[in-house]
Amino acid sequence: MVMSYFSDGWTTSTGDIAKKDVMREVLYTEADTMMNAQEGLVVRPTPVLDIRMLLPTSTRIDPTQISEGALAPQSTLEFRNVDTSLEKYQTRLPITYEVKARQLGNEQIRGMLKASARGLAYSKDTEAFTEIAAGTSSSGAVTATDAWDETSAADIPDDIATGVQNIVDGTNITESEIKDIVCFYPMKLKGFLLKNGDLGQMDMSIQSWIENNVGIKMYPTRQLSKTAIMMVKSEETAIHWVYNGTDVPTAEETNTAGVGDEYIFTQYYKTKVIPDTDGGTTTGRIITISGVDD
Repeated sequence: MVMSYFSDGWTTSTGDIAKKDVMREVLYTEADTMMNAQEGLVVRPTPVLDIRMLLPTSTRIDPTQISEGALAPQSTLEFRNVDTSLEKYQTRLPITYEVKARQLGNEQIRGMLKASARGLAYSKDTEAFTEIAAGTSSSGAVTATDAWDETSAADIPDDIATGVQNIVDGTNITESEIKDIVCFYPMKLKGFLLKNGDLGQMDMSIQSWIENNVGIKMYPTRQLSKTAIMMVKSEETAIHWVYNGTDVPTAEETNTAGVGDEYIFTQYYKTKVIPDTDGGTTTGRIITISGVDD
């Protein structure tokens, strides 16, 4: 007999062939799909819990034009440390004997995994946006022309364009990286940004016009309320580290006598903004647009 635990494509047998591992993969995969912040972050797995990055202070090494047979001078680089430690998060899911006796175990697993994936994604987003907000550059901050709603005189494309210009002016991003700039905005503004408006004599939504003409992808999030955030998706901006090592068990199955089974899922993760300067905390690659909602 084969039973589906979560969605099409995720199955295992009643022989409990690595059931906890299947459940963990379903949980992690669904949570990653739901995680909103990943649209602006580089996600990297790591087998260790403490991260130490040795980064060059210069982000560009230029070649030297030389004559045939000659040898270019050696590039001299200085380095700086950027450190962080992953944080531990855990979910415990019980399945009682009574639930099993009523043949409801599979449905309970499906429901708990769905809810747990949603909770894990929200937890990851909360952690990520907290770190992103703390790493924003005050010098590149933008004040919206007005609140982004239908009762205001806001010039949303102008606000976005100003944000792009501030990122370009405040960093050394290349021309090819401009397409990697994304904008997160409060979820409650989604409906307005999807409404059609007369922009450039074209009948399309504000969000579509910005994405098609400015080239900036826009994503709503419940993690923001009155401020939008623009950032360059790059390893030089921010990294979301996720533990994938084997020293710590991340899926466990236990049994409590007289009660039932329990599945324990543990994940370690941490978002780290890469500061512009040694010992700094902010980057010009992340800026805010304040006042997008009253």
